[in-house]
Amino acid sequence: MITDEDFPAIAAIFVVGMALPIAVALAIHDVLALYLTGGQFASLGAAAFAPLAWVVLEVRDIDRTNFLVASLVLPWIVAVGVVFVGVTTGEYPGDFQYLFGGTEGLGAYAAFYTVAGVAAVALPRGVERFTRRDGWSPAPPTVAVGLVAVLVLGSAAGGAYATVAASSASISDVEADVVDRRSNYETDGTGLVVVVEGEPTELRLTVTAPDGTTAIERLTEEDLRDGTDTVVLEDWRFDALLRAGTYEVALSALTGVTVDRTTYTIETEPTPSLRQVEVVPSNGEPTVDVPGDATRKEGTESEVQVVTVIANEGDAPGEFATRLATDGEFVTVEGVVVEPGRSGVTVVGLSDEDVERVHRENDGELEVEVVFDGEVVTTERVTLPAPETDSG
Repeated sequence: MITDEDFPAIAAIFVVGMALPIAVALAIHDVLALYLTGGQFASLGAAAFAPLAWVVLEVRDIDRTNFLVASLVLPWIVAVGVVFVGVTTGEYPGDFQYLFGGTEGLGAYAAFYTVAGVAAVALPRGVERFTRRDGWSPAPPTVAVGLVAVLVLGSAAGGAYATVAASSASISDVEADVVDRRSNYETDGTGLVVVVEGEPTELRLTVTAPDGTTAIERLTEEDLRDGTDTVVLEDWRFDALLRAGTYEVALSALTGVTVDRTTYTIETEPTPSLRQVEVVPSNGEPTVDVPGDATRKEGTESEVQVVTVIANEGDAPGEFATRLATDGEFVTVEGVVVEPGRSGVTVVGLSDEDVERVHRENDGELEVEVVFDGEVVTTERVTLPAPETDSG
Protein backbone atom coordinates (compact mmCIF):
# COMPACT_ATOMS: atom_id res chain seq x y z
CA MET A 1 0.00 0.00 0.00
CA ILE A 2 1.35 3.42 -0.97
CA THR A 3 1.45 5.74 2.03
CA ASP A 4 -0.10 9.19 1.89
CA GLU A 5 3.31 10.68 2.61
CA ASP A 6 4.98 9.12 -0.43
CA PHE A 7 2.13 9.27 -2.93
CA PRO A 8 2.42 12.94 -4.03
CA ALA A 9 6.16 12.62 -4.70
CA ILE A 10 5.81 9.29 -6.53
CA ALA A 11 2.89 10.56 -8.61
CA ALA A 12 4.88 13.68 -9.54
CA ILE A 13 7.86 11.56 -10.61
CA PHE A 14 5.76 9.47 -12.99
CA VAL A 15 3.66 12.33 -14.32
CA VAL A 16 6.72 14.46 -15.11
CA GLY A 17 8.74 11.50 -16.38
CA MET A 18 5.99 10.36 -18.77
CA ALA A 19 4.94 13.85 -19.84
CA LEU A 20 8.37 15.11 -20.87
CA PRO A 21 8.86 12.68 -23.82
CA ILE A 22 5.30 13.42 -24.94
CA ALA A 23 6.00 17.17 -24.89
CA VAL A 24 9.24 16.70 -26.83
CA ALA A 25 7.52 14.47 -29.39
CA LEU A 26 4.71 16.98 -29.88
CA ALA A 27 7.22 19.80 -30.38
CA ILE A 28 9.73 18.16 -32.76
CA HIS A 29 8.17 14.87 -33.92
CA ASP A 30 8.95 15.74 -37.56
CA VAL A 31 12.67 15.84 -36.71
CA LEU A 32 12.60 12.80 -34.42
CA ALA A 33 10.88 10.76 -37.11
CA LEU A 34 13.99 11.13 -39.30
CA TYR A 35 16.03 9.10 -36.82
CA LEU A 36 13.73 7.06 -34.57
CA THR A 37 10.35 5.39 -34.71
CA GLY A 38 7.82 6.41 -32.09
CA GLY A 39 8.40 3.16 -30.20
CA GLN A 40 12.16 3.65 -30.18
CA PHE A 41 11.84 7.19 -28.85
CA ALA A 42 9.39 6.05 -26.17
CA SER A 43 11.76 3.27 -25.04
CA LEU A 44 14.67 5.76 -24.87
CA GLY A 45 12.55 8.08 -22.74
CA ALA A 46 11.77 5.23 -20.36
CA ALA A 47 15.44 4.17 -20.29
CA ALA A 48 16.43 7.71 -19.26
CA PHE A 49 13.64 7.73 -16.66
CA ALA A 50 15.11 4.79 -14.73
CA PRO A 51 18.43 6.35 -13.58
CA LEU A 52 16.81 9.75 -13.01
CA ALA A 53 14.11 8.17 -10.84
CA TRP A 54 16.87 6.35 -8.96
CA VAL A 55 18.52 9.71 -8.17
CA VAL A 56 15.22 11.16 -6.92
CA LEU A 57 14.58 8.08 -4.78
CA GLU A 58 17.97 8.47 -3.15
CA VAL A 59 17.69 12.22 -2.62
CA ARG A 60 14.09 12.19 -1.32
CA ASP A 61 14.46 8.88 0.58
CA ILE A 62 11.18 7.53 -0.84
CA ASP A 63 10.11 4.08 0.27
CA ARG A 64 11.21 1.59 -2.43
CA THR A 65 8.26 -0.74 -1.89
CA ASN A 66 5.82 2.11 -2.39
CA PHE A 67 7.60 3.13 -5.58
CA LEU A 68 7.62 -0.46 -6.85
CA VAL A 69 3.86 -0.79 -6.32
CA ALA A 70 3.30 2.56 -8.02
CA SER A 71 5.37 1.40 -11.01
CA LEU A 72 2.90 -1.42 -11.57
CA VAL A 73 -0.12 0.87 -11.40
CA LEU A 74 0.51 4.54 -12.20
CA PRO A 75 1.75 4.20 -15.85
CA TRP A 76 -1.42 2.30 -16.73
CA ILE A 77 -3.61 4.90 -15.03
CA VAL A 78 -1.96 7.54 -17.22
CA ALA A 79 -2.56 5.43 -20.35
CA VAL A 80 -6.23 4.90 -19.43
CA GLY A 81 -6.53 8.63 -18.82
CA VAL A 82 -5.25 9.42 -22.31
CA VAL A 83 -7.70 6.91 -23.82
CA PHE A 84 -10.53 8.45 -21.79
CA VAL A 85 -9.68 11.93 -23.07
CA GLY A 86 -9.60 10.63 -26.63
CA VAL A 87 -12.99 8.91 -26.29
CA THR A 88 -14.52 11.97 -24.62
CA THR A 89 -13.31 14.47 -27.22
CA GLY A 90 -13.74 12.08 -30.15
CA GLU A 91 -10.19 12.51 -31.39
CA TYR A 92 -6.52 12.49 -30.44
CA PRO A 93 -4.11 15.28 -31.37
CA GLY A 94 -2.68 14.45 -34.78
CA ASP A 95 0.87 14.73 -33.46
CA PHE A 96 0.19 11.85 -31.04
CA GLN A 97 0.31 9.50 -34.02
CA TYR A 98 4.11 9.58 -34.07
CA LEU A 99 4.56 8.47 -30.47
CA PHE A 100 1.56 6.19 -29.95
CA GLY A 101 -0.01 5.37 -33.30
CA GLY A 102 -3.08 4.01 -31.47
CA THR A 103 -4.23 2.48 -28.21
CA GLU A 104 -1.71 -0.35 -28.61
CA GLY A 105 1.04 2.27 -28.63
CA LEU A 106 -0.27 3.71 -25.36
CA GLY A 107 -0.12 0.25 -23.82
CA ALA A 108 3.50 -0.13 -24.91
CA TYR A 109 4.31 3.31 -23.49
CA ALA A 110 2.83 2.34 -20.11
CA ALA A 111 4.73 -0.98 -20.18
CA PHE A 112 8.03 0.82 -20.85
CA TYR A 113 7.57 2.98 -17.76
CA THR A 114 6.48 0.06 -15.63
CA VAL A 115 9.75 -1.69 -16.50
CA ALA A 116 11.69 1.56 -15.94
CA GLY A 117 10.11 2.01 -12.50
CA VAL A 118 11.02 -1.54 -11.49
CA ALA A 119 14.56 -0.95 -12.81
CA ALA A 120 14.87 2.22 -10.71
CA VAL A 121 14.27 0.10 -7.60
CA ALA A 122 16.40 -2.83 -8.74
CA LEU A 123 19.44 -0.79 -9.82
CA PRO A 124 20.57 0.30 -6.32
CA ARG A 125 20.20 -3.25 -5.00
CA GLY A 126 22.31 -4.57 -7.85
CA VAL A 127 24.97 -1.93 -7.23
CA GLU A 128 24.90 -2.70 -3.51
CA ARG A 129 25.55 -6.40 -4.12
CA PHE A 130 28.32 -5.62 -6.58
CA THR A 131 30.13 -3.20 -4.27
CA ARG A 132 29.73 -5.49 -1.27
CA ARG A 133 31.38 -8.32 -3.20
CA ASP A 134 34.35 -6.11 -4.18
CA GLY A 135 34.69 -4.45 -0.79
CA TRP A 136 33.83 -1.01 -2.13
CA SER A 137 31.10 0.87 -0.32
CA PRO A 138 30.20 4.21 -1.97
CA ALA A 139 27.14 6.07 -0.80
CA PRO A 140 24.09 5.12 -2.92
CA PRO A 141 23.34 8.73 -3.93
CA THR A 142 26.94 9.05 -5.13
CA VAL A 143 26.55 6.09 -7.48
CA ALA A 144 23.20 7.33 -8.79
CA VAL A 145 24.40 10.86 -9.42
CA GLY A 146 27.64 9.56 -10.93
CA LEU A 147 25.75 7.33 -13.39
CA VAL A 148 23.55 10.21 -14.52
CA ALA A 149 26.60 12.48 -14.83
CA VAL A 150 28.38 9.91 -17.03
CA LEU A 151 25.32 9.66 -19.29
CA VAL A 152 25.01 13.45 -19.55
CA LEU A 153 28.70 14.01 -20.20
CA GLY A 154 28.78 11.18 -22.76
CA SER A 155 25.83 12.69 -24.61
CA ALA A 156 27.44 16.13 -24.51
CA ALA A 157 30.73 14.78 -25.86
CA GLY A 158 28.95 12.92 -28.65
CA GLY A 159 26.98 16.04 -29.54
CA ALA A 160 30.12 18.17 -29.60
CA TYR A 161 31.85 15.71 -31.92
CA ALA A 162 28.85 15.60 -34.27
CA THR A 163 28.72 19.41 -34.38
CA VAL A 164 32.44 19.76 -35.15
CA ALA A 165 32.26 17.06 -37.84
CA ALA A 166 29.39 18.90 -39.54
CA SER A 167 30.93 22.38 -39.31
CA SER A 168 32.65 22.13 -42.71
CA ALA A 169 29.46 21.25 -44.61
CA SER A 170 27.89 23.88 -46.85
CA ILE A 171 24.99 24.53 -49.25
CA SER A 172 26.53 25.01 -52.69
CA ASP A 173 23.41 25.47 -54.84
CA VAL A 174 19.62 25.85 -54.66
CA GLU A 175 17.37 25.81 -57.71
CA ALA A 176 13.71 25.35 -58.60
CA ASP A 177 13.60 22.63 -61.22
CA VAL A 178 11.64 19.83 -62.87
CA VAL A 179 12.01 16.66 -60.81
CA ASP A 180 11.14 13.02 -61.19
CA ARG A 181 8.26 12.05 -58.96
CA ARG A 182 8.98 9.01 -56.79
CA SER A 183 5.84 7.24 -57.92
CA ASN A 184 6.08 5.19 -61.10
CA TYR A 185 2.50 6.10 -61.94
CA GLU A 186 2.94 9.87 -62.14
CA THR A 187 4.59 12.26 -64.56
CA ASP A 188 7.40 14.68 -63.72
CA GLY A 189 6.72 17.31 -61.11
CA THR A 190 8.38 20.44 -59.72
CA GLY A 191 10.43 21.10 -56.63
CA LEU A 192 13.55 22.57 -55.08
CA VAL A 193 16.91 20.92 -55.74
CA VAL A 194 19.56 21.59 -53.08
CA VAL A 195 23.22 20.58 -53.45
CA VAL A 196 25.15 19.99 -50.20
CA GLU A 197 28.90 19.54 -49.91
CA GLY A 198 30.92 18.26 -46.96
CA GLU A 199 32.63 15.37 -45.26
CA PRO A 200 30.58 12.21 -44.54
CA THR A 201 28.58 12.94 -41.40
CA GLU A 202 25.01 13.28 -40.14
CA LEU A 203 23.29 16.47 -41.33
CA ARG A 204 19.77 17.82 -41.50
CA LEU A 205 18.43 20.08 -44.25
CA THR A 206 15.45 22.33 -43.50
CA VAL A 207 13.68 24.41 -46.15
CA THR A 208 11.07 26.95 -45.08
CA ALA A 209 8.67 28.14 -47.78
CA PRO A 210 7.35 31.71 -48.02
CA ASP A 211 4.08 30.60 -46.36
CA GLY A 212 5.99 29.22 -43.35
CA THR A 213 5.64 25.51 -44.08
CA THR A 214 8.81 23.45 -43.82
CA ALA A 215 10.33 20.38 -45.41
CA ILE A 216 13.04 18.50 -43.51
CA GLU A 217 15.42 15.95 -44.99
CA ARG A 218 18.07 13.82 -43.29
CA LEU A 219 21.52 13.39 -44.87
CA THR A 220 23.52 10.39 -43.68
CA GLU A 221 27.22 9.62 -43.86
CA GLU A 222 26.49 7.32 -46.80
CA ASP A 223 24.76 10.15 -48.69
CA LEU A 224 27.90 12.28 -48.40
CA ARG A 225 30.36 9.48 -49.11
CA ASP A 226 31.50 11.24 -52.31
CA GLY A 227 31.63 14.66 -50.65
CA THR A 228 28.40 15.94 -52.21
CA ASP A 229 24.70 15.10 -52.20
CA THR A 230 21.76 16.40 -54.21
CA VAL A 231 18.54 16.66 -52.23
CA VAL A 232 15.27 16.85 -54.16
CA LEU A 233 12.32 18.36 -52.28
CA GLU A 234 9.17 17.86 -54.34
CA ASP A 235 6.54 20.60 -54.21
CA TRP A 236 4.10 18.40 -52.27
CA ARG A 237 6.48 18.67 -49.30
CA PHE A 238 5.12 22.20 -48.84
CA ASP A 239 1.49 23.22 -48.33
CA ALA A 240 1.48 25.03 -51.67
CA LEU A 241 3.19 24.64 -55.03
CA LEU A 242 6.33 26.63 -55.80
CA ARG A 243 5.28 30.22 -55.21
CA ALA A 244 6.83 33.65 -55.48
CA GLY A 245 8.80 34.57 -52.40
CA THR A 246 11.92 33.67 -50.47
CA TYR A 247 12.75 30.12 -49.40
CA GLU A 248 15.03 29.85 -46.38
CA VAL A 249 17.44 26.91 -46.54
CA ALA A 250 19.34 25.82 -43.42
CA LEU A 251 21.87 23.03 -42.92
CA SER A 252 22.37 21.80 -39.37
CA ALA A 253 24.28 19.17 -37.42
CA LEU A 254 22.65 16.26 -35.62
CA THR A 255 22.52 18.45 -32.50
CA GLY A 256 20.49 21.11 -34.30
CA VAL A 257 23.33 23.64 -34.53
CA THR A 258 23.12 25.46 -37.88
CA VAL A 259 26.35 25.13 -39.91
CA ASP A 260 25.23 26.95 -43.08
CA ARG A 261 22.28 29.00 -44.23
CA THR A 262 21.13 30.58 -47.48
CA THR A 263 18.01 31.81 -49.27
CA TYR A 264 16.45 31.24 -52.67
CA THR A 265 13.97 33.70 -54.15
CA ILE A 266 11.36 33.12 -56.83
CA GLU A 267 10.43 36.54 -58.19
CA THR A 268 7.39 35.42 -60.22
CA GLU A 269 5.44 32.21 -59.61
CA PRO A 270 4.75 29.83 -62.52
CA THR A 271 2.50 31.73 -64.92
CA PRO A 272 0.85 29.88 -67.82
CA SER A 273 0.04 31.68 -71.05
CA LEU A 274 -2.06 30.02 -73.75
CA ARG A 275 -0.19 30.59 -77.02
CA GLN A 276 -1.93 28.36 -79.55
CA VAL A 277 -4.82 25.92 -79.79
CA GLU A 278 -5.55 23.71 -82.77
CA VAL A 279 -8.14 21.03 -83.40
CA VAL A 280 -6.68 18.25 -85.54
CA PRO A 281 -9.29 16.11 -87.33
CA SER A 282 -9.01 12.42 -88.04
CA ASN A 283 -5.87 11.53 -90.04
CA GLY A 284 -4.74 15.18 -89.86
CA GLU A 285 -1.40 16.66 -88.81
CA PRO A 286 -0.99 19.63 -86.44
CA THR A 287 0.26 22.86 -87.97
CA VAL A 288 0.93 24.82 -84.77
CA ASP A 289 4.35 26.41 -84.43
CA VAL A 290 5.86 24.29 -81.67
CA PRO A 291 9.21 25.50 -80.24
CA GLY A 292 12.03 22.99 -80.55
CA ASP A 293 12.63 22.95 -76.77
CA ALA A 294 8.96 22.49 -75.87
CA THR A 295 7.91 19.75 -73.47
CA ARG A 296 5.38 17.37 -74.99
CA LYS A 297 2.71 15.38 -73.22
CA GLU A 298 0.48 13.30 -75.48
CA GLY A 299 -2.75 11.65 -74.51
CA THR A 300 -4.28 8.55 -76.04
CA GLU A 301 -4.57 8.23 -79.80
CA SER A 302 -8.07 9.19 -80.91
CA GLU A 303 -9.98 10.32 -83.96
CA VAL A 304 -9.83 14.00 -82.97
CA GLN A 305 -7.00 15.71 -81.07
CA VAL A 306 -6.76 19.11 -79.42
CA VAL A 307 -3.18 20.44 -79.53
CA THR A 308 -2.38 23.21 -77.04
CA VAL A 309 0.83 25.24 -76.68
CA ILE A 310 1.31 26.75 -73.20
CA ALA A 311 4.19 29.06 -72.28
CA ASN A 312 5.53 29.54 -68.74
CA GLU A 313 6.19 33.24 -68.12
CA GLY A 314 7.20 32.76 -64.47
CA ASP A 315 10.57 32.21 -62.80
CA ALA A 316 9.89 28.65 -61.61
CA PRO A 317 8.72 25.47 -63.33
CA GLY A 318 5.02 24.75 -63.11
CA GLU A 319 2.61 21.97 -63.90
CA PHE A 320 -0.17 23.22 -66.17
CA ALA A 321 -3.19 21.28 -67.32
CA THR A 322 -5.29 21.50 -70.47
CA ARG A 323 -8.88 20.72 -69.53
CA LEU A 324 -11.61 20.26 -72.08
CA ALA A 325 -15.16 21.06 -71.04
CA THR A 326 -18.54 21.83 -72.54
CA ASP A 327 -20.80 24.26 -70.69
CA GLY A 328 -18.86 23.59 -67.53
CA GLU A 329 -19.10 19.81 -67.86
CA PHE A 330 -15.74 18.09 -67.75
CA VAL A 331 -14.71 16.03 -70.77
CA THR A 332 -11.02 15.19 -70.28
CA VAL A 333 -7.73 16.69 -69.07
CA GLU A 334 -4.00 16.39 -69.72
CA GLY A 335 -1.13 18.03 -67.83
CA VAL A 336 2.43 19.05 -68.67
CA VAL A 337 5.36 20.43 -66.64
CA VAL A 338 6.94 23.52 -68.23
CA GLU A 339 10.23 25.13 -67.28
CA PRO A 340 10.56 28.93 -66.94
CA GLY A 341 10.75 30.74 -70.29
CA ARG A 342 9.80 27.62 -72.23
CA SER A 343 6.67 26.16 -73.77
CA GLY A 344 4.82 22.93 -73.27
CA VAL A 345 2.57 21.08 -75.68
CA THR A 346 -0.38 18.90 -74.70
CA VAL A 347 -2.11 16.65 -77.17
CA VAL A 348 -5.50 15.64 -75.81
CA GLY A 349 -7.35 12.91 -77.63
CA LEU A 350 -11.14 12.70 -77.91
CA SER A 351 -12.99 9.49 -78.63
CA ASP A 352 -15.75 9.28 -81.24
CA GLU A 353 -18.28 9.15 -78.42
CA ASP A 354 -16.90 12.38 -76.92
CA VAL A 355 -17.06 14.18 -80.27
CA GLU A 356 -20.63 13.05 -80.87
CA ARG A 357 -21.70 14.14 -77.39
CA VAL A 358 -20.14 17.60 -77.76
CA HIS A 359 -21.96 18.09 -81.08
CA ARG A 360 -25.21 16.79 -79.69
CA GLU A 361 -25.16 18.84 -76.49
CA ASN A 362 -23.23 21.99 -77.49
CA ASP A 363 -23.20 22.23 -81.32
CA GLY A 364 -19.60 21.03 -81.42
CA GLU A 365 -18.22 23.91 -79.32
CA LEU A 366 -15.63 23.00 -76.72
CA GLU A 367 -13.92 25.08 -74.04
CA VAL A 368 -10.16 24.66 -73.76
CA GLU A 369 -9.17 25.70 -70.24
CA VAL A 370 -5.63 26.17 -68.95
CA VAL A 371 -5.54 25.21 -65.28
CA PHE A 372 -2.84 25.89 -62.68
CA ASP A 373 -3.12 24.78 -59.06
CA GLY A 374 -6.78 23.92 -59.52
CA GLU A 375 -7.77 27.34 -60.90
CA VAL A 376 -8.70 28.17 -64.49
CA VAL A 377 -6.22 30.76 -65.77
CA THR A 378 -7.52 31.28 -69.30
CA THR A 379 -10.14 29.80 -71.62
CA GLU A 380 -10.55 29.58 -75.39
CA ARG A 381 -13.43 28.15 -77.40
CA VAL A 382 -12.90 25.81 -80.35
CA THR A 383 -15.23 23.91 -82.65
CA LEU A 384 -14.79 20.20 -83.24
CA PRO A 385 -15.21 18.72 -86.74
CA ALA A 386 -18.50 16.96 -87.35
CA PRO A 387 -18.39 13.26 -86.43
CA GLU A 388 -18.08 10.86 -89.31
CA THR A 389 -21.19 8.82 -90.12
CA ASP A 390 -21.26 5.28 -91.44
CA SER A 391 -22.31 5.17 -95.12
CA GLY A 392 -23.58 1.62 -94.97
